[in-house]
Amino acid sequence: MTDALGRFPHHAHLCCLPLALDLHGLVARDHAAVPVADASAAALASAGRPYVYVVASGTRAVYLARSTEGDRSLEQIRLKPRIAEVLRLSGRGDWRAYPGDEELDRVIDRFAGHRATDGVG
Repeated sequence: MTDALGRFPHHAHLCCLPLALDLHGLVARDHAAVPVADASAAALASAGRPYVYVVASGTRAVYLARSTEGDRSLEQIRLKPRIAEVLRLSGRGDWRAYPGDEELDRVIDRFAGHRATDGVG
């Protein structure tokens, strides 16, 4: 299946965030949670419907649209913009708009410069 807007195949995606974020609360605002024991139970719990599988804070759940009519909207869900908004980083949630490695290189250079002037490292 291919995303109609971005024209990329739907796929499993793993995000690791080194911070505390109530991802379950964020997704549960618009979707129904079905607790699951592990990833192998996700497909069974979804009964063939589109789903988002979340593992955070020691809790695992599959999130479904609240009705089968809402399945299409769940297929189009974009978590990165929502996460960026919660982190007050609006505009950073769209990887297509990310300025890329040059900006990252500048950040690394600035950090290395601060470490050098502080005598750390």
